[in-house]
Amino acid sequence: MSNYHFEVTIISRGKGRSVTSSVSYISGRALHDIHNGKTYYKHREDLAWQKIFLPDHAPAEFPQLQHLCDEIECAEMRWDARTGRQLTASLPNELPLGELVRIVHEFVADNFTSQGLCTVAAIHRKHNHHDPKKNNPHVHMIVLSLGFKALMTDLNVQSVSFVGSILNRCPLLPPDGNVFSFIVFPVL
Repeated sequence: MSNYHFEVTIISRGKGRSVTSSVSYISGRALHDIHNGKTYYKHREDLAWQKIFLPDHAPAEFPQLQHLCDEIECAEMRWDARTGRQLTASLPNELPLGELVRIVHEFVADNFTSQGLCTVAAIHRKHNHHDPKKNNPHVHMIVLSLGFKALMTDLNVQSVSFVGSILNRCPLLPPDGNVFSFIVFPVL
């Protein structure tokens, strides 16, 4: 049985973080941060899938990851700007990649792009060849603050929605009804 985890953190320049470094980490791509002049690169062998989700009104250039990061970094000029939110959630080993992708698509569409927000998502699948039960599939979603509306009103509801969407598809639920426990860290 999977270990359910859902965490939300703020990407804040005041804490030494940037959208560009976070997106580079989850995507495994080299990206240059025009705000601080650094180039970030994190080689990823566990990257199974990655996508940029855009609302209907997004500019045509936004499907390019570097351009999207540049726009976010330029939109906020303060040294302590909050440029996005990073959501990390565990995914069940029992589901195939196609089903995990569909869960992420639905969650992002329902909660972010429908609210006019750009989101970068990536699924990482760490494989433990000695004990497959210890695999660690998880998703990173970076919700960008460009055009941020009053969205993060109730992260508890969103986390329950995400975990519920996984549980509804997971064929290996325990018969005793003691399905899961998880902790949500809403940081606004």
